[in-house]
Amino acid sequence: MARSLGRRIGPGLRPGARAGVSVDACLVTGATGGIGRGVALRLAGQVPRLRLLVRGSSSSPPVDAEVVQGDFDDLPSMARAFAGMRTVFLYTPVRPDARLLQTAAEQGVRHVVLLSSASVAKVAPGERNPVAERHRAMERYVRDAGLGSTCLRPDTLASNCLSWAEEIRTHRRVSVPYPSSLRNPIHEDDVALIAALAMLDGDSLRSRSLLLTGPAPLSIRDQVAAIGRASGQAIECREIAAQDAIDRMAQGPGALALDVARRLVAYMEKTTREVPAVASDFFEAAGQAPKAFSEWAAEHAEAFRPPKVPTLAVGPAPAPGTFHSEI
Repeated sequence: MARSLGRRIGPGLRPGARAGVSVDACLVTGATGGIGRGVALRLAGQVPRLRLLVRGSSSSPPVDAEVVQGDFDDLPSMARAFAGMRTVFLYTPVRPDARLLQTAAEQGVRHVVLLSSASVAKVAPGERNPVAERHRAMERYVRDAGLGSTCLRPDTLASNCLSWAEEIRTHRRVSVPYPSSLRNPIHEDDVALIAALAMLDGDSLRSRSLLLTGPAPLSIRDQVAAIGRASGQAIECREIAAQDAIDRMAQGPGALALDVARRLVAYMEKTTREVPAVASDFFEAAGQAPKAFSEWAAEHAEAFRPPKVPTLAVGPAPAPGTFHSEI
C-alpha cells in the first residue's frame, strides 16, 4: 500500500516512487525540534518501530512512540539509542565526532538521513567557513563509517525569522544591515517532508545530497512585510550599519561567534548583488512545489504579535447617586 505523508502530498510517496519499501526501525534525533518533530509526525504509523531521541525527561514527544534519552556527547547513551535501528534522522551536532557515526554502524544502523547545510556546496573548503566545515565534516564522518546516506542541505530556514520575533513584538520593527538582501527561505516542515521520504524510500534518495530552497527569492524587506500581513500589523524594516548588526549577533542570548557573525553579514551584502538560486531538488523528490513564505508566516503569526494586555471585567453601572468601588 502506498504511504501518505500528509501536507499536499496525497496518497503515495510521490509520482514514480516505489511503494511498500520495507523499513522496519527508524530513529529520529531532535524529535522535539522544529524539523525532528515533523519527521516523527510523518513516520508515526508508517514503520513497525519508531524511536524518538530526546535530551531530557521534560521533553514532550510529538507522537506515541518509544522514547529514549541521550546526548551526542554521551556515546554509551547513543549506543543504546542506535541499537536495533536501521534508519536514522540525524542533525549535525555543534561538535561533530566521527565516533558517533562509528557507534551507529556498530549498532546496526545502515542509512543516515543527515540534516546538513547548503553551505557545504556554496562555500569552497579553502575558505575556512566554520559553519560549512562543521557540516562538511559530519557528511564525511557518515561516509567514513560505511553508512548509506542522504544529505539534506537546506539553504535558509524560514524559522530563522523567529529571531526577529522579540523586536517585532516590542518595537514593531526589524533592524538589519541590508533590507534588500535576498534569501530563499524553506519551510522547516518541507525539510521534514523530504527527510521522511528519504527514510521511507531510502533506495531512491540514497547517496543523494539535496539542496533545499523555497520556491522564490525574497528580500528581507519582503519577508518582514509578509510577517506584517500575517500578524495584522505594520512592521518597519529598519536599516542599520553592518558593524552594528555584527555586534548584535555576537552579544546576548544565542550569541554567535564573531567570525560567524561577520560572515553572515558579508553574505547578506553579497546577496544584494547576487540572486540566490532556486533548486529543483525538493520538487524532484516530493513531486510538488515547496511552501511559499507567506504560508510559513501565516502559521507562525502569533509568535510576532504583541502580548495581549489583560482587560478588567466591567460590571453593571452603579445606580445614580451611589459610589462604585472595587475595594
